[in-house]
Amino acid sequence: MDELTTLIDESNFILIACVIDKPALKERGEVAVDNPYHYALRYGLEQLVCFIEEKGQVDRDTHAVVECRGKKEDRDLELEFRRICDGANGLNREHVGEGYEGVGLKRLPD
Repeated sequence: MDELTTLIDESNFILIACVIDKPALKERGEVAVDNPYHYALRYGLEQLVCFIEEKGQVDRDTHAVVECRGKKEDRDLELEFRRICDGANGLNREHVGEGYEGVGLKRLPD
């Protein structure tokens, strides 16, 4: 854990995190949430895209890390990622990845 703390202390990065409060989502009933992880992924990617554009970093490499949860869940999340990039997002864009070279997924080794 000390190594991780040192790495964070010595690195220059921005963290955009999404926390899912499943009971509150259901209680509010504002959003039809079939899968709260998909909702969090969409929100996080929307925030990331806005931040990248605000900072004029569209042409720079950007990494997003998403928690692995299991083979089926990971496949479902990958499909949702592709849907978000193809237009199922709150930015009113056909393609979230438009103007971004090489938008895609890369699975990190376990």
